[in-house]
Amino acid sequence: MTTIIFDNKAQIDFSEGCLLRVKSEAHLPSGPILLVLSDRALCDNNLGECIPRALLKYAPGERVFDQHKSQDWDCGIAVSKKVCLLKEQYPAYFAYILGHELAHAFVCLTDISIHIQSSLVEKFIRDASEDRITQATELPDEVLSDRFGIHIAERIFSREKLNADITHLLKMPNCKDAVRLRKVLSLSGSSNLGDLRRLRDDLVAISKPYKARLIELWEKDVAKRGSGSLASLIDDYDALFE
Repeated sequence: MTTIIFDNKAQIDFSEGCLLRVKSEAHLPSGPILLVLSDRALCDNNLGECIPRALLKYAPGERVFDQHKSQDWDCGIAVSKKVCLLKEQYPAYFAYILGHELAHAFVCLTDISIHIQSSLVEKFIRDASEDRITQATELPDEVLSDRFGIHIAERIFSREKLNADITHLLKMPNCKDAVRLRKVLSLSGSSNLGDLRRLRDDLVAISKPYKARLIELWEKDVAKRGSGSLASLIDDYDALFE
């Protein structure tokens, strides 16, 4: 059974009942999840963050989980202050972001190797592809998470409410996530997170054309950062493309 350790640092109106509803709709695998509604920006100004506890050392810049290191959790999720402040006016959008991160948590708790693979591809694919792939939204794990986030928002609110929230956000002059938001409007929601073999196959398909360059970049990162490089966890780079 999934347990959620909840830290509402942002002190927004998000009751235990709301949390239980989201948990019920998500159908997550067993394992304790830490959920932090942050009162500050996240690393790289990300709107949300998901990281397995076992991989914290590879993300030294992400400090949002630091004070919870003494607690028992397998996967940490954080929602940024920016998104938390939008929750009251745009609740379906908030639910979508939370659902998106819960999809990442599902992958982490089910098969951490796929999370590692997708993280390595996402970090280096732009350089490896010489800007042919520039947006995280093009990657299969992000599409999967977006579709699941849409599903959660649809179940708790409605597709109409989510679309209305996103349309209003796109009109904001300081909107910095327009590429993703426009794509979300075109995607259908999906509750299917179980077929991780397909996710891995899709990761291979999008990364294989850039195999040689990706391996070169991973090797350089290990040479530079040693055991602090996520790529140092990979014993056989070729196996990531099979």
